[in-house]
Amino acid sequence: MSCHFNNPSLKNKPRKLPRLPASSGVTLVELIVCISLLAVLVGLAVPSFSGLQSDWRRDSAIRDFMGDLQLARSTALRTSRAVVMCVTTNGVGCELGATSDDWRQGWVVFSDLDGDNTRNNNEPLIVQRGPLIGLQQMQSNVAPGRIALRSNGMLNSGNATVTVLPNGSDVQAAVGILINATGRAYLR
Repeated sequence: MSCHFNNPSLKNKPRKLPRLPASSGVTLVELIVCISLLAVLVGLAVPSFSGLQSDWRRDSAIRDFMGDLQLARSTALRTSRAVVMCVTTNGVGCELGATSDDWRQGWVVFSDLDGDNTRNNNEPLIVQRGPLIGLQQMQSNVAPGRIALRSNGMLNSGNATVTVLPNGSDVQAAVGILINATGRAYLR
């Protein structure tokens, strides 16, 4: 006995293959145009980013300085001892000489046990801050680059000002840190 299938759906029919979509790539010319536009946009953005970076460095230096000054003042009040914040190049003691008011070199904060405004080996170091980069100027009107706080948190001298100016900036970008006689710092 033989079997015959008369079902038309089972007969060999030519199959239709799915149609491939048209090429969706980009031409070399389109790629070059896009890269050129991107290069122009990056070229426009880089100078403004450089200005932002300078401002960030200036603001970071200001935050560090004001934070360390606040720590020095609170330490003087808490311990009832004189505290000194001064410029340093060696990270140990106060810098003396012509560059002593250049706070970009870094600074130290220490308890001044003997009241001579210089750090001796037995005087505890509270903060040690290394050199700062990206600043054109960070100078004080206090000579010789030393802010001395009495045991009550007040400055030994009158008001002091530290001027901070980022690299490549004009004077309008400068920010002044005003330290009043009570040892508190404000931006001006």
